Amino acid sequence: MQHKHQITTIVENIQTKERQLSSFAELITKEHLSKFQNIKKTFEADAMAKMEENRLLRIGIVGQIKRGKSSFINALLFNGNDILPKGATPMTAALTKIHYAKEPYAVLEFYSYEDWKSIEQTAKVAQENKSNCDFMGEISEEEEACLEIYTKAKNSKILNSLGKKETIKNVQKIGDLLDKLEEFVGVDGKFTPIVKSLELGVNIDSIKDIEIIDTPGTNDPVVSRGRVTQDFMGQCDVVFFLSMSSQFLDQNDMQLLAQNIPNKGVQNIYLVGSLFDSAMLDTYKDYDNISDLIENLKHKYTQRAKEEIQSSIDKNITIANSLFQALPPLFISAMSYNIATHYSSLSEEEAYTLENLNTMYNDNLDEDDLYYIANIDSIEEKIENVKTEKEEILKNAFSKVVEGVESQIVILNNDIRKSVESDLEMLQNNDVIQLEKKQQIIQKSMQKGAIKIDNVFTSYIIEIEKNFASLMQKIKNDMKSASSVKVETGSYTVTHSSTVDHGFFSMKNLSGNRYETTRSTETIYYKYANVYDAIEQLEEFVRESEVSISTTVENIIDIKSFRKEILQSIVGLFDMQDDAFDPNDIIDTLRNSVNRISIPNVDIDTSKHIETVRKNFSSSEVRDDEIDSLKEEVRRVLSIILEDMKVEVQNQTVKIIKELKQAKEDFLPKLLSDSYEKLEQMKKNRDKLEATLHSYQELMQLL
Repeated sequence: MQHKHQITTIVENIQTKERQLSSFAELITKEHLSKFQNIKKTFEADAMAKMEENRLLRIGIVGQIKRGKSSFINALLFNGNDILPKGATPMTAALTKIHYAKEPYAVLEFYSYEDWKSIEQTAKVAQENKSNCDFMGEISEEEEACLEIYTKAKNSKILNSLGKKETIKNVQKIGDLLDKLEEFVGVDGKFTPIVKSLELGVNIDSIKDIEIIDTPGTNDPVVSRGRVTQDFMGQCDVVFFLSMSSQFLDQNDMQLLAQNIPNKGVQNIYLVGSLFDSAMLDTYKDYDNISDLIENLKHKYTQRAKEEIQSSIDKNITIANSLFQALPPLFISAMSYNIATHYSSLSEEEAYTLENLNTMYNDNLDEDDLYYIANIDSIEEKIENVKTEKEEILKNAFSKVVEGVESQIVILNNDIRKSVESDLEMLQNNDVIQLEKKQQIIQKSMQKGAIKIDNVFTSYIIEIEKNFASLMQKIKNDMKSASSVKVETGSYTVTHSSTVDHGFFSMKNLSGNRYETTRSTETIYYKYANVYDAIEQLEEFVRESEVSISTTVENIIDIKSFRKEILQSIVGLFDMQDDAFDPNDIIDTLRNSVNRISIPNVDIDTSKHIETVRKNFSSSEVRDDEIDSLKEEVRRVLSIILEDMKVEVQNQTVKIIKELKQAKEDFLPKLLSDSYEKLEQMKKNRDKLEATLHSYQELMQLL
């Protein structure tokens, strides 16, 4: 009862503050006001969730799309069996809650009509852009995802289920439940396009006291699902944040952490480096043995994480201190766990991965080696620890949410105050003539400087194109050595024998040697090629090429240098001694524009092409005429792989350049528009200076 009263009081205080601020709408940005509304909404949901009696401890599995969240949960709970769909596409990603139940069951929630209307509108925009001959750009990830969902579902009776729920029960085994879930969460499932969330009850004793939440990616291109994850964070007590080991806590991860977890009352955060086996395969040549490889990679990625977090601390990013306490990270490989668990009956994907791992140092990894690489037991240990601390965590959960919302309000209040102080100072220190002069200075200087700004963007675009062209040339050069099939000479000995009949009346017959056999040997030479060596050479080429592409994309643009050059080109347009110019008038907008530029991730799957070599050559060795067939097949597969890589590189080039070109096109108009609107408002306020100053003073007292 006390908590309910506290929630009501806090919500009423937020509403009161929101109403008070709304009366000063001309002096405050719409963005600041909407943030107050969102704080109220999420706090109420978070607080009510925290005060539920006898509730389960909620553990959230969070991370970007394609970071192995579902594989991680399958390994942790289901012995590596694919209960949750792996490699989820934008269509199959749904919020999934898993908890204990005596009899397995599932409850599926479908999109609401409002959700679907938003998806449909975005899909139609994508459709129109794709069919528009004049449209030269590339549709966004959200548009692509919504179009995929919409295309699968339109003209289908499944849309009659919008806004409803489906319950699956009366099953005895988890496997039976999985079969029935296929049409709802499977890649080709009939209802998959419209599933928004899934509640899963499973009879696994180890989760009796907890509820595990598999969230859609925080970078989910379907915005409504991304918001579901953000909003749900405050209802979790513990968070396991998954980041790809080879790109551990990259810029996108840190941005997502900073946006989604701070001030949500989540104090227990664990950092998990996923897909560790992939990181091993990418870098094993740098180390002498598998032990050195594992330990050095863990040390390297931990150091990288420390540096990223320390940088965040220096920038006063709220989440940073909690992340620092979460070090060192836990590095895991769900795939290695699956291989170890299914060692005697591997799937095609598991067998392929094991073969690659074994070729690193010509080892034959056994189950114990694979469990060591998997490191899932470290996660189980952490979960057991939080289960023992459950009562303490739940006891403090409500107060942490309250602390969080109070912190959010203080931060937002300070942001508004700084903005208002800046506007008030400008209003007090500038008369109408000065404001008009400032407006003219900014507009003229910006227009004159358009070429300088354009040159900075253009130089980076040219550099990007050059880097990608060099990358493709390097891959083509590497392809030449990968296409050479090593031919060796072998030999074997053939023994010839012949028998001579000396006749019945011969002396040899009298001595019992009528028939005489003579023998001679002949050495036969032949050429042969090892099929496995050719396949390994192909795989090595693919691995090295993928690393080259990833590295090039990751380092394609130095954001710091780019930001610095743009700032210099802008600030250099103005006379710093001129009282009519304040650099802050344009620099904040500039930073926001540059910070929106992001580098997409690389995703190439060439394994299916290499697999055709295995299927076409069942024996480990080919000879003579078959060698030419092997060479031809290797060249054919390489040309397909090269084309795939070429397409991927071109796609990355288009995406990144599109980001820069869009930023360039929006940059000046946005700066001019913002400065114009701000100064126009200032002129209006200046015309009624006395009344406006009084309003500002009232607002400052309120803040």
